Amino acid sequence: MRVTPTLVLLDGPTGKLITTNGRDALSEDLQGNDFPWRLKSVDEILAGEVLKGTESVDCRSLLDGNVKGFYFSAHWVICLM
Repeated sequence: MRVTPTLVLLDGPTGKLITTNGRDALSEDLQGNDFPWRLKSVDEILAGEVLKGTESVDCRSLLDGNVKGFYFSAHWVICLM
């Protein structure tokens, strides 16, 4: 039986779980730029501009209480309104 090592990260002062997927996070971020690989808030994920038709607009400005859900894919985020 082959066992794959697991890297679990905990917040030192609180003992709260940061991630159970540290091994994948490390392999995707070899320089450690996003260490300690905490989950991002929706605001952080949606920061920046998106296309609305042919215009670039701030994604958060589209939200303004209209969002009923999000669809995340490999290259796309769709706001369902």
